[in-house]
Amino acid sequence: MSNPPITPFAVRPREGKLLAGCGETEFYKRLNAGRYESFLDGTSRLVTVASIIADQKRLLAATSGTPRDKPSKRGGGPGRPKKSAQEKQPRRKAQRSPKPSKRKAQPAEASATT
Repeated sequence: MSNPPITPFAVRPREGKLLAGCGETEFYKRLNAGRYESFLDGTSRLVTVASIIADQKRLLAATSGTPRDKPSKRGGGPGRPKKSAQEKQPRRKAQRSPKPSKRKAQPAEASATT
């Protein structure tokens, strides 16, 4: 006979950001925008778990559907767009110019005497 786990009524913002799946700055932006209900318990700010879940449900309802029904606003995928077949040209290897010799040229007289 095990008891069901207890879900908290309210959490601190540090735990709330984990429930919301965002960073601390974004969580406070949402909190200040009125998306979450909060209250003070002494000097501690507490955010209701129900308001975090309700916000997530609201976002899910607004964006429900498949990606085919609602494509991304960005258009395309990440990265640079690919070139079309007309823009593609065969790659050529770069021709290197001969490197100058690093050895100093000896005068002809010095090499003949040795």
